Amino acid sequence: MKLPQIPSILAALACLSLVAGPAKAQTVGSALIPNSDFSADSKGAGWPDGWGRGEGITWETESGTQFLRLASQRPGQMLMLYREIPVTADVKAAELTVRYRSAGIKKGEKPWFDARVIVNFMDAERKAVKPDASPLVLKPEVADWTTVTKRFLLPEGTRKIKFMPSLFQVAEGRVDFAEIKLVVIDPSSVQ
Repeated sequence: MKLPQIPSILAALACLSLVAGPAKAQTVGSALIPNSDFSADSKGAGWPDGWGRGEGITWETESGTQFLRLASQRPGQMLMLYREIPVTADVKAAELTVRYRSAGIKKGEKPWFDARVIVNFMDAERKAVKPDASPLVLKPEVADWTTVTKRFLLPEGTRKIKFMPSLFQVAEGRVDFAEIKLVVIDPSSVQ
């Protein structure tokens, strides 16, 4: 018995939308990270929506500012807020804005074991797409909330941004993130 074609067409379209990425248009100015200021906890779970948990990571409030704190518990520990952000084919560039402060960060065994935001790219099959963006390295001692920005191009074929704000195997220290925004920008604005 031959099955009707309509359900198979609908199934194919559903699979295509999963592979293609987000259904919403991502135009210049579109925010790519929901809950970038860590304020929403829609499930009442005591944790900001969309952000991972782990040892050494706490959700704090101070003077009305909500933030995630990554605090080294032991030398060489990896603390990371890992996210995979789907992007449409028309997204060619993005701007990363991080509002942070840090205290007592001492580099680990390697020169790149510090506080940083790592940005890598993947295709629809989750295979690496090169080149990676250079990481945004954070200063080890910043007492007041500070905002830093980095712009980068997405390599051809990118369908996901692997996004990793980290306390990357430091000897000791902490970093607080009050806001982490990633916004689509015009590629001509990247120098």
